Amino acid sequence: MKSIILNFKFFAFGLIIFSISACSGPQESGTDTTAEQATDEVGGVKKVGSVVDGYLKLKDALVASDAEEAKEYAVATLGVVDAIAMPEVQQSVKEIAATTDIEEQRKVFEHFTIHLYRDLKASDANKQILYKQYCPMAFDNQGAYWLSAQEEIRNPYFGDRMLKCGRVEEELPVNN
Repeated sequence: MKSIILNFKFFAFGLIIFSISACSGPQESGTDTTAEQATDEVGGVKKVGSVVDGYLKLKDALVASDAEEAKEYAVATLGVVDAIAMPEVQQSVKEIAATTDIEEQRKVFEHFTIHLYRDLKASDANKQILYKQYCPMAFDNQGAYWLSAQEEIRNPYFGDRMLKCGRVEEELPVNN
């Protein structure tokens, strides 16, 4: 009889522990995680928007053939890129920030464009109309793309030497 009572106590104790952990643990952490994820998603979209803003300013500096200004925008953009998971974009921005050689900045800018475009297409983070533009003569006629907020061509690979060389290849719509 003593054994039955002891087994019953262990069973009851185990049932109480199981009930407490099953009822309170996952519900609380699930709710908190969902709220954190929603906050991260909204914050992530804002951060990607800041990366796009920095990209566009950097592009304009390259259009103006201003290597110092391009470096400044890259340094400013790096602070935002460091906070989000865009490693290829981060690497490109670091490389642009590390030099004042305009031709080197333009080469790396092409990689920045490729990775940013891919990341924008793979997410719902694009909050403004962007135009994917192409210059067939960039880099010894290999061609290169860039993104712009305006449909009008302003070529970052040649600047004022060939300001209007290029064409619009694609319009990236706003993701709601």
